[in-house]
Amino acid sequence: MVVESAFLLLKINTMSDKGLREDIHKLYRDFIKYSELRWEYFKLEFVESLVLLYTKIFSFFLMWIIVPVFLFFILVGLAIYLGDILGKMYYGFFIVGGVILLLGLLVILLRRPLITNPLINALIKSMFEEQKPLKNAPKKTKSAQDK
Repeated sequence: MVVESAFLLLKINTMSDKGLREDIHKLYRDFIKYSELRWEYFKLEFVESLVLLYTKIFSFFLMWIIVPVFLFFILVGLAIYLGDILGKMYYGFFIVGGVILLLGLLVILLRRPLITNPLINALIKSMFEEQKPLKNAPKKTKSAQDK
């Protein structure tokens, strides 16, 4: 370590002031360029993460709209069909309502293993999962400056 420091001091003392100033100026320009590139990279990573988050949120809420509407129409149709078979329309609605009530109670009783734990695991996995590159993303190539 001492030998390296002495060698560095000897090298600096033997360099002309002009060469040293040029090297320091070049180092400063490279540092500024590196900082700008790192900032741009950070912004791109942030935007990509934000877009992925918005996509997941949008699809989640879309499913919370489509699935209940679908189930509503299916269950109303089933209730009308059962009412037709049993002779009184309200019998079909009572049966479907009772089945939904039983399923709701079952979900409430088993919400931790059926809903909470898988949801927590999926959230943790998505937060710590390495993001896959997009299919249409341009390939990373070495530029003339990197060579």
